[in-house]
Amino acid sequence: MEGLLGVRLGRHRRRGPGDAFDLAESPLAAGQLGAVHQENTLPHPEHALCWTQERGKGHLQVCGVRPGFGSSGRLQSRIVGGTDAAVGEFPWQVSIQFHRAHFCGGSILSNWWVLTAAHCFTRIKSNLNIAVGTTHLDSPKMERRRLDRLVMHPQFSQETMDHDIALVLLDTPFHFGKDTGPICMPLLRDPLTWPDCWVAGWGQTAEGEEHPVSRTLQKVEMKVIPWDRCAARFPQVTHNMLCAGFEEGGRDSCQGDSGGPLVCSSKAGEKWSQLGIVSWGEGCARPGKPGIYTFVFNYLNWIKTVTAQEGKPFIPEGQAYTPKPSPRPIPPPVPAPVPAPTPAPAPKPIPKPIPKPPPKPPVPSSPELESAAPPLQPLSTCCLLPCLLLLLVGSLLSGG
Repeated sequence: MEGLLGVRLGRHRRRGPGDAFDLAESPLAAGQLGAVHQENTLPHPEHALCWTQERGKGHLQVCGVRPGFGSSGRLQSRIVGGTDAAVGEFPWQVSIQFHRAHFCGGSILSNWWVLTAAHCFTRIKSNLNIAVGTTHLDSPKMERRRLDRLVMHPQFSQETMDHDIALVLLDTPFHFGKDTGPICMPLLRDPLTWPDCWVAGWGQTAEGEEHPVSRTLQKVEMKVIPWDRCAARFPQVTHNMLCAGFEEGGRDSCQGDSGGPLVCSSKAGEKWSQLGIVSWGEGCARPGKPGIYTFVFNYLNWIKTVTAQEGKPFIPEGQAYTPKPSPRPIPPPVPAPVPAPTPAPAPKPIPKPIPKPPPKPPVPSSPELESAAPPLQPLSTCCLLPCLLLLLVGSLLSGG
């Protein structure tokens, strides 16, 4: 049953979860589901190796291998148009359950982390379990863990289905063995370099609400379709998506398979890596209508960042986890002694010039003369001649 996720994108509908979604109509309640948030970390594509999670004292679990089947070889046979998977054939496959009823798929990244689709968690309330370890949903061998924390991509859009990816942190780690183990992350960016691809899930085996989810894990072979050809048929396909299917139809993922992995091997003998996450499509297994998957390679950096921020970081496969010792505090460098500066000599005071006293006025020789004698006046030529005449007359008279 398409159930809760029967929201249409034009004529295109999502790979909805199974009939368990009919039981989850209430808004998601924090505290019952655990901590749910969206990280503000933008994706940046980069190369990556298979990853593992720290486990105790340096224990490592090899990713992308199937101990019961060997790490290589094609999966046997050719969800819609598929066949039953054997126990241990997809050891990374998980069933995300609501009240122990399957509604979405996922994949094991490490003993602490599960990778799945963000649209699986748009309207879920509580009672979520992650089941692994066998192919039959009713098997008592199912190992179950509760969801502790959900991290949806911050840019996930229910309208466009872009960035349809989420991480689930478990409350307790998985115990790995021959039937349970992690999947590798892709090393090669070009999807067409992965010729051998498969998808598995417990979803519907045919399109239509009358078809229930499968109780036994189904598997089907997939073929990656060039992006430009897919985008020509689905204009809303972004570069964060890839397409897989067959032109003639008949084989596809379907409702209830959402969140499950599209796993590929670059060649026989190589490990299996997760190339995509089941996201959406137009119907199921229709001719010329491939399934649309989230392109995992574009989110490797986001996955590494989130897991590190949550305290359960991934480490590259083949490197034992050893806690880093606390670095010794480095004392600050002792600065070289700086000699005290020699004080500059005080400037000698410049003597101020002594002002000269004003000149004293000349002192007259005798105050009586100064007051009695008037200043001499120059004689003019006009009065000199009479004086001479008088002197001449006086001398004549005295002589006669």
